[in-house]
Amino acid sequence: MREIFRGRGIRSRWRVAAAVAAVGIALPVAAAADATPALAVSSTYGTGSGFCNQVDPSTGKSLGATLDNVWACGPEGGDFTVPPFETSPYGFQCTELANRFLWDAHQLAPIDDSDAPGGNLVGGNFALSVHDQHTSIPLVSSGTTTLPSAGDIISMWNGTGAYGQDGGDSHVAVVTGVAATSSGWAITVMEENSPDTDDGYNTITVSANGANWSYDAKHFTSFDWVHFVPLTIPAEPTGLSASSVTGSSAVLAWTDSATNVGQYLTQYRIGNGQWTAGPSAPAGSTSVSVGGLKTGTTYTFQVGASNAKGTRWSAYLTVKTVPIPAEPAIGKPAMAARDAAISWNEATSNETKFLTQYKLGSGAWQAGPSVGSGTRSVTIGGLIPGEPYTFQVGATNIAGTHWSAYGTGSTPQVLASQVTNARVTATSETTAALAWTNTADNVSGFVTQYRVTGASAWTAGPSAGAGTTSVTVGGLKAGTKYTFQVGAQNSKGTNWGQYFYGTTSNAPAPVPAPTGYNTGREVTVVSQATGGDSGHKGPANSYAAGPTHAAGSPIYIVCYVTGQSITGPYGTETAWDLGDDGYYYADAWLWTDSNSPVVPTCDLKTVTVVSQATGGDSGHTGPSNNYSAGPTRAAGSDVQIACYVSGQSIAGPYGTESIWDLSTDGYYYADAWLWTDSNGPVVPECP
Repeated sequence: MREIFRGRGIRSRWRVAAAVAAVGIALPVAAAADATPALAVSSTYGTGSGFCNQVDPSTGKSLGATLDNVWACGPEGGDFTVPPFETSPYGFQCTELANRFLWDAHQLAPIDDSDAPGGNLVGGNFALSVHDQHTSIPLVSSGTTTLPSAGDIISMWNGTGAYGQDGGDSHVAVVTGVAATSSGWAITVMEENSPDTDDGYNTITVSANGANWSYDAKHFTSFDWVHFVPLTIPAEPTGLSASSVTGSSAVLAWTDSATNVGQYLTQYRIGNGQWTAGPSAPAGSTSVSVGGLKTGTTYTFQVGASNAKGTRWSAYLTVKTVPIPAEPAIGKPAMAARDAAISWNEATSNETKFLTQYKLGSGAWQAGPSVGSGTRSVTIGGLIPGEPYTFQVGATNIAGTHWSAYGTGSTPQVLASQVTNARVTATSETTAALAWTNTADNVSGFVTQYRVTGASAWTAGPSAGAGTTSVTVGGLKAGTKYTFQVGAQNSKGTNWGQYFYGTTSNAPAPVPAPTGYNTGREVTVVSQATGGDSGHKGPANSYAAGPTHAAGSPIYIVCYVTGQSITGPYGTETAWDLGDDGYYYADAWLWTDSNSPVVPTCDLKTVTVVSQATGGDSGHTGPSNNYSAGPTRAAGSDVQIACYVSGQSIAGPYGTESIWDLSTDGYYYADAWLWTDSNGPVVPECP
């Protein structure tokens, strides 16, 4: 396993079986089976892979050259340039000495450094770490002896030697033993360049000399050393406990019982199952939080104090995570128009409070009120009448929430609230614009009604949808004060709001009725009618006669019908022409400049005055309200029309039109106030 070397300046070769941490660098330590504990070491000097490669921060020099002016290591491979060691045959690597001691004393095989430049373990994983370092301290100081320990690396110096800097000699050795003698101590060291023996070992004797001590150091007169401490498994953590236990986590705490802990490990398992590694914590920690646990589950925990030598686990700690509460049993909700009272039975007693939630129809869940663990009912408000709702109760604690089954119910419908701020926003001669504010959440639509202020009978106005807050009422009389109402409506009924009022605009002052308006084909009474000619209310002389027109006077005809056969100056005819005055004239007594009809056959239509014309409807002698009015016809009464002309634009229940229909009574009626079952003319245009 090792090569024992002989002779000065001869380097040993070693095979890798284990390693210790580098000076100033934390590296793994592995030991052979049943070997003496590895050495834990640390350093206050520099970086590098070998003690001799360290740098003295106070001088910036390699420790291979000097340790506080005491020569430490020879160059051996010529790595160092401090004279005279680049040519000295007596140089020796302290790492090699350490290798030999680690093997002899602890059976730890060091690394093979044969390929390291100059024997220095640059970049390697074996070196020395300093636990306690004494710099240029003599063995005797103020009458007190300071001794190295086995395993310490010492540097020795004699200011008059042949090989040292400035005439001094220096060397490095490993202390292999310290024993008391009758006069002091015998310190056994292992050094390659021993002048007494060729086995690498030498003994330095330290003796008492009055108040001081002296020592046989061969040609060495002072010592410095670095001290190794054996690495052992840390002591077991004690007092393991758990706090802040939730459904998925727990905080473990313990007492730190060791000073050589590298880190703390945790592990846990369920029952006798496999251990699961938990989080780790750095040295000096006394607590750690373990997460990712299952609710309501019993776990066994351990905390281990660990270093490179191994791990010492604590005693077991059994902890049960908090379980989620059992599901509450919800009862049938007691529904009111705008709230619901829900109640439940508790399934377990480990909840901290109860939560509620509800939704309208298939909408999103909304949070309801929460109550303490001792409460078994709650009222949820702010609901809408006439709607279906779904409810849930949840038992909750730090582990989570267990929701109940659904509870369902519908709020009863009630009358919608009255509208507010109802008002007339604008009027014209025949219309009033209404507006209001909706205060109901359960309205399905709005209805309106109106009446002439002071009258008793209401007339239904237009209706509007639930989202509407305005409407226009038409068919009103100019210059008239009206009373209005708006009602909020749903399946429960209509809730009418307060009365409000408005007056339509006055009609413009009437202009004088125009005269001489005629339409149709102009013809004349024949000159032979010496007594004049009169029209009749029908196509025969048996119908009532109208005014007499003198011979040669004009008559305006729009169409003709077949009636009584009449003989005139130019023959016998059955054609009767309808005049624009509403009378039929025998074509035989009219000069039409033709032996045939000069107007189309009459296509008379019977229409009715619209029902919204509450005051009736009057025709005029021309196509405008400015013409003289005729008799008033009641709403729903029939009117027979022959043809139409264009005139004044009139607004009616179904729109605004400029069509005026000529009736067989000789008056013109605004088409906007006639029910014709059409949005356009239903009779031909007058010729």
